[in-house]
Amino acid sequence: MLPARNYRLQITGFVGVREGDKSPYYTATLDTLIHTRSSSLLGLAEQLDLLDGEATPILVNDPMDALAIERLSRLSGGRWVGIPLCNMPLSGQQATMLGVRTLTDTVVVLVTDRRQARRILSECLPELAGSFRRVQAVELPSDQTPAVLAQAPDGLQRLHDALLLTRPLSDYQSHRRERSRGASPTAVSIEDQPGPCL
Repeated sequence: MLPARNYRLQITGFVGVREGDKSPYYTATLDTLIHTRSSSLLGLAEQLDLLDGEATPILVNDPMDALAIERLSRLSGGRWVGIPLCNMPLSGQQATMLGVRTLTDTVVVLVTDRRQARRILSECLPELAGSFRRVQAVELPSDQTPAVLAQAPDGLQRLHDALLLTRPLSDYQSHRRERSRGASPTAVSIEDQPGPCL
């Protein structure tokens, strides 16, 4: 069970993680008078020291990926914090909570393919752009998540190198727009990740 905190960093609910058939399954506290999923975040209070040192938030889906990013950050000078969304779309309130606690003007979204990146672009960019001047993306193959890389002998170095290679999230655009500009379309993975945002 992971604590979900409101904008005052008070615990108002919990998220449970268990293994499903193909991917983790997340169960969250139901919305109540003191807790709504769209107004709480995981991992923010636990990494305030990194955020105070101007670490860049990395939005991921899986809490294990967020923990791997935090581990890497603490071993390498405090560059990043991992914030898990657990198959939930990012709300404007969550983006504001993160933006208020972050000293940098940049947020990075971890994506596993172009299709997922385009979905995030359409569904989450407005919320993120309201709190961050630079909304970046880093792409990792679905079989090389931060949690998987953290277990490999050279995985933390590979994860470190990958997180340095961000590009604007807005670079991910639809094939239609790419074709209309005369560019050849990039191959897209058929696999689509679950969850509305990440």
